[in-house]
Parts: sequence; C-alpha cells; structure tokens
Amino acid sequence: MSSNRPNILVIMSDTHATWATGCYGSEIALTPNIDRLAAEGICFDRAYSQNPICVPCRQSLVTGQYSFQCGVLQNDTPMPELYTMAHHLGKAGYDTAALGKMHFIPDTESSLGKERHHGFTDRIDYEEFWHYLRNERGCPPVEGHPDDPWQVIHLELIQHALQRPLITPSETGVQGNWGTLPHEDHQEYMVLNAWEEYLAQERENPFFTFVSFQSPHGPSLPTPECLEPFLGDIPLPDPPLESMLQHPVWHKAIRNLDEERRREWTRYYYAFANYTDWCVGEALRLLDESGKRDNTLVIYLSDHGDMGFNHGLMGKTQFYEESVRVPLVMHKPDTISAGQHHTGLVELIDLSQAPNRPSFLAVRSGLISATRITWAKMRSIPKAIP
Repeated sequence: MSSNRPNILVIMSDTHATWATGCYGSEIALTPNIDRLAAEGICFDRAYSQNPICVPCRQSLVTGQYSFQCGVLQNDTPMPELYTMAHHLGKAGYDTAALGKMHFIPDTESSLGKERHHGFTDRIDYEEFWHYLRNERGCPPVEGHPDDPWQVIHLELIQHALQRPLITPSETGVQGNWGTLPHEDHQEYMVLNAWEEYLAQERENPFFTFVSFQSPHGPSLPTPECLEPFLGDIPLPDPPLESMLQHPVWHKAIRNLDEERRREWTRYYYAFANYTDWCVGEALRLLDESGKRDNTLVIYLSDHGDMGFNHGLMGKTQFYEESVRVPLVMHKPDTISAGQHHTGLVELIDLSQAPNRPSFLAVRSGLISATRITWAKMRSIPKAIP
C-alpha cells in the first residue's frame, strides 16, 4: 500500500443549515473557521442530504445506500449490519475511528445493550458522554429512566434531560428550547479531548476519522461567548404565503409562535452554529499542532439543515432547500486548489461510492490530483458484511 496515502478527517455537525454559514452567503452567521476552510479549498455550492433526518442521512452516508436501500427511513429504525465505508477503508489499511455523534443508536428495544461500531475500530458516542455527565459533571439521574445508557431508549432525548441542570436560561425573559451551556458541559468537549488523544497515538497506518459534533441540533445551547455577538436585533425570514397556511406540516405549534419567540429561537440557532464553528476551529488547531495537517484531507459537512421559519416552517424532514441543502467543504494542502466552487449537484452519498464523484474510496486509492479531486469510477460497496 502507498505510504503517502492521505489521512481523512470528516468533521460532521448536526442540523447546520447553509443559511447559517458564512461561505454560503449568510451575512449574519459567524463561521470564520468553516469559511476559511472553504476559502483554502473547495466549497460545494449545491450539496444535498439524501434524507433530511438525522439517522437516515447518516446511515446512507456510511453505507453508500439510499434510505430505501439500506432500510433506515426514520430515526427509530435500527441500522442493519451493513458494509460501511469504515469496513472498506479498514480493509484498505486505514485506522478507523468514530468520535462523537454517529447516531448508530436506534430508538428501539432491539439494540439495548449492544455495541455499535459498524466497522469503526475506535468509537465514542452518547454512552461515554452519559458517564461523563453523571460521573464528572455531577448531573443527577433522570427520573423514570434507567441510570445506564445501554438500557435507555431515546438516548439522545434523555441525555438532553441529563444536561438540563447545567443550562442557564435566556436572560431576555423569552424562554424556550434554548439557553447557554459552558463548553465543558457539551459533548463537543469530550469529542475534542478524544480527538487530541487520538492524534497523539503512534500509528503506522493513515487514519480515517469522524470528529462528529451534536451542535447546532436543538436544544440550542451556545456558550455565553458565542451568544454575545447575537444579542442585538436578529432579522427573520419573510412571512409565509397565504397558501402555506394549508401546508400539512404547518402545524399549530408553529402557528402559535409569536414573533418574539421566533426571533429568540433564531438568535440562539445562529449562536449555536457559531459554537459549532468554534469547535471546528479547535479540531483543526489540534490537527495543525499534531503536524499531520499537510497530509490530511479535511471535510466539513452536516447531515441536514433546518427550515428556520422559511416558508413558515421549522425543523428538518422537509425537502425544501433550507432543510435538505447542506454545507460541504474540503481542503487538503498542495492538493486541492484554494478558492474553488463546485456548482454541480452533489449528494452526501456521493462521498461513499458514486461513480464519477469525489469519494472517500477514491481518496484511499490515492486518486487525488495536484489541483482537484479526481473523478474516478469506483467499484460498488457490498450491501452486507461479507
């Protein structure tokens, strides 16, 4: 195997919309680290999630299969034992790690107590963060639920409940699913520490690593420092057309949100995206300090966006631009020329296996030219683990 094959670092966020990303044209968002990554590499202007829901999108990404193919259509669908990009790259001689939110954890009883590595040799996720909150941050157990993350259904929701005593509510008096939270009480704190330790390990092989953040998925809990720039007036999208009032998902909960609460939600969302960007900067700083940056392909992406009250809607799941379009940027020194914008249509699934698309599999084969990612047709990934 080639000794100069690049490392691959995938920095993934959750629910980061392009309308809250500077390099995608936002004049309000503060995302300097992501913007710099895009300016020094390539920004994919029309990148889309296959399915704008957390679990289905992520499982399509790692398996290279659409939701109807891999069978993961909703957040409560267990991920089958499928062949993933981690299996493939592991066979190719890569050390594989999934640090942070991969959402392999289905919200069903069928997976309780079971490990979920799905081809990644090293993995930390909700279970480790649960123990961190309980044992190191002193959070009390959640009443009515087992004090064991391996025996909890809807683990992500219960984890949010576990964090609740650490949250400082909004000081504006407008309360909701938002507040501030110190960095050390976020899952990102644990993930970045794990990333630093991972980089310090001696290894003979290149690495393929997800550093995956939970933010800016709600509840919106930026640090006070990341909230401060957004304490002024925050513009809102135009009100929806009258015809949107009949939209089947334009439900009563959204209809009853007054402008003040919409503005507060939007303020905290921008602030939480600012926190995500700060974490991206920390991950890159650690990579720089390790001396491995020059031979590492860095990719930033999110699983889906958020409607953010555009068309009068909020949340994910909608195949409108604000929900299904995602940030996707790549950088590798001396390989990907700076300042590029790819305007063609791409999907996150293209990173896994698609012919004539930039894929991890192309990267692991060394198919990167000096100026651009080589578009190379790759063999198909098996549907099941051999």
